[in-house]
Amino acid sequence: HLNQNSDSVCDIDRTPIRLLSDPSEREKQLEACADHHYMFLSHFKVEAGTEAAMMQEAFCALIRADPYHIAINFEVPVFLDSENLQDLTLLKDAVRKSHNLVLLLTPNIFSRPWCLVEIVIALRTGNNIIPVEVQRPGIKFQYPDEAFYERLRKGSELREADIRLLAEQGVQLADLEGAIRYIFTQIALPFSPHKSGSIRQAELWAILSRCDKLEASRTKDEGTVHIVDSEVLDSDVIQALALESLKQNSEEDATETPALTA
Repeated sequence: HLNQNSDSVCDIDRTPIRLLSDPSEREKQLEACADHHYMFLSHFKVEAGTEAAMMQEAFCALIRADPYHIAINFEVPVFLDSENLQDLTLLKDAVRKSHNLVLLLTPNIFSRPWCLVEIVIALRTGNNIIPVEVQRPGIKFQYPDEAFYERLRKGSELREADIRLLAEQGVQLADLEGAIRYIFTQIALPFSPHKSGSIRQAELWAILSRCDKLEASRTKDEGTVHIVDSEVLDSDVIQALALESLKQNSEEDATETPALTA
């Protein structure tokens, strides 16, 4: 089920932060959220470990260059599990404390059980998920089709040991289908590590800007924060969220598209 909350929130289960206008209260609020992360870089290390490390360094530099950015006081603004996580049992807490999960799309990302756990936990916590396709010679991400979802439902996309691991973490195959479908209600952004520095910088700015836009939209005063707090992700809820997101994206596209003149 969905909880609706429009108050300032700063705890492990509800990561959206709406900054207060009073300077002293704002400072207290930021201090309380210092252990949050603005981004969690979810990736398959074999395929995108180098890219994730590159992105972490670049995003931290962009955030620190902006003294007014919401994440400026976060101790670890960009979380990379290979660097920051010492105990895998803390993985879910790290995801819950992250405002945005940036998912690096590479060929085998959806075969990695811990990456799948990260995705589901992010959705259950109500965090933003930003899909980013890693584009470099030698790898090509295949976007899911109906045949993929059918194999996923039957369990043939994952090893039996991985399915058991997911079940131990409270994630079922039906949860995965809904979660992955939800991810692709938005267009994936590119990241091209082998292109020129100016192109990479523009791509990084685009990713950070989407995080900022989604965070601002989710925490605006007149808005409503939707949080999925059930232990088992309800596939009906995810489908409803997906439809809502598609509708909002369509409305935004119509608003941003200039009218044609004769």
